[in-house]
Amino acid sequence: MICLFNIFLTIDIFILFCFFEAIVMPLFLIVGIWGSRDRKILASYMLFIYTMFGSIFALFVFIFLYLNSGSSNFIFFSDFINYLNLEVLFFLLLFFGFCVKVPIVPFHI
Repeated sequence: MICLFNIFLTIDIFILFCFFEAIVMPLFLIVGIWGSRDRKILASYMLFIYTMFGSIFALFVFIFLYLNSGSSNFIFFSDFINYLNLEVLFFLLLFFGFCVKVPIVPFHI
């Protein structure tokens, strides 16, 4: 719960990413320990690998924004992203990265 609360309270993108990824560990344990099928260990590893693969896209956007803007603050990005004209690309990469994590219908396993 602490990780989930900090996701919504932070204004730094790297703190958000760290807490967003920290939520995978309890999910890994929940599926691996309390899963109901015989393949629960395989399912927990697949969940871990799949969500980490999806997070690469969001991490790419965060690193690109940090390297080009010099800041990792959300408030600073409101002016900076309009300057680059890369909103659609950033949206698609972040959408895919977060859809894998949430999971939304075409991106879940």
